[in-house]
Amino acid sequence: MTQWDSSWPKFLSQDERDGLFACLGREFGIPATILSPYELLKTSRLYYLLRHHKKIDALRPLKIQNAGLPAIRIMKRHLKPTTEFIRSFGQFFTKRLIIVGSKALMTIATKKTIELSELTGLSDLSLLDKGRAIDIRSISSLETGFYLIKCREIFWGSVFIRDNILISYFSKNINKTVLSMDICNNRLIC
Repeated sequence: MTQWDSSWPKFLSQDERDGLFACLGREFGIPATILSPYELLKTSRLYYLLRHHKKIDALRPLKIQNAGLPAIRIMKRHLKPTTEFIRSFGQFFTKRLIIVGSKALMTIATKKTIELSELTGLSDLSLLDKGRAIDIRSISSLETGFYLIKCREIFWGSVFIRDNILISYFSKNINKTVLSMDICNNRLIC
């Protein structure tokens, strides 16, 4: 065994796959059938998706450094979808999806930590829950956890919400992209 063995991704068993799919369904509303054509690999910090192929069994005994799409980061108490996963599978999220206006998107890209009430004053915010949009102002408190941010039909990234405080997890590249856009009449102009 070499020094790096523990950091190599390992294929998940069927029970582990089912557990992760159930968690993603519960947290984000992603049907397991969407992810079933993929193999799942895991390191200590990340789950990867790899499209299933009939010859994939030949890869199982190999030591792999990187494999597939980095999908879910393993945080202390939560699972955080990566930007790559959000961009690829965001259309299938039916829970924990916040739809924001352009000014709110700019605020999220500018500030690391934001009171949720600060965003509701800027533009309409909707929470997608089980496929239906709910005005966030009508909700007294949001569940602690990660949420996706969508604006103008684009999935931008994730935020963490706790005690009605929003913490942005936008990457530097996403922040840079958002901040390079112009806002005119509450619409993004690229």
